[in-house]
Amino acid sequence: MDLSMSYDSYDYALAFLSMIFNEKTAIFGLIIGLLGCYLGFKLSKLCIGFCGFLTGIIIGVVLAIKNSNENYMVLGFFMAIVLAVLAYKLYKLGSALVAFINTAISVFLMKLLTFAEGGNLTSDDLKSTVILCCIAGIIAGILTFIFTKPMFIISTSISGGYISGLCLYILTEQTLILKILPVIFIATGIFVQIKTNHGLFETRTSKNIPEESAEL
Repeated sequence: MDLSMSYDSYDYALAFLSMIFNEKTAIFGLIIGLLGCYLGFKLSKLCIGFCGFLTGIIIGVVLAIKNSNENYMVLGFFMAIVLAVLAYKLYKLGSALVAFINTAISVFLMKLLTFAEGGNLTSDDLKSTVILCCIAGIIAGILTFIFTKPMFIISTSISGGYISGLCLYILTEQTLILKILPVIFIATGIFVQIKTNHGLFETRTSKNIPEESAEL
């Protein structure tokens, strides 16, 4: 994958991508992807807390890059702790945040996979992809706030499926994996989560729904 560079703040993002997509991180990513794909709703509280923490870290990284000041990373760490706690306590808002991040990741990986066979990912490509990810994430977040359980299951299955497929591709370098496995993971992930969580939609008698699901 050729991550070409130009001289703006997106250079850091491109360099970061080239650093994280390697065989060592792929093993860890595969485990996380499979857990999200097949156990996303079961691990909803953990997912919500993690996404809150991740959001704070991302904000810190962005501020550090924009202001060329590493001290913002410390601010980002404290923000990560606060957001993790808030997301954990406010179930519906936390679920919307998870959907936003999962959808953004899914759209990003779908775009990234188009460059996996020797394509040229430029800063302009990355800018347009980030905008698309944000728009898709916002839509998914709003829908998840309204339809929490089904959207949570769908978003975690899709993001987990794409992450797992990409990680397996990095480990094997088999192009066929990119074309087939993500679809298989997503379909089976949704099926398994529906079966293990008493259906796709919430019911008052369903024991697996967290008590805070009715909260903001």
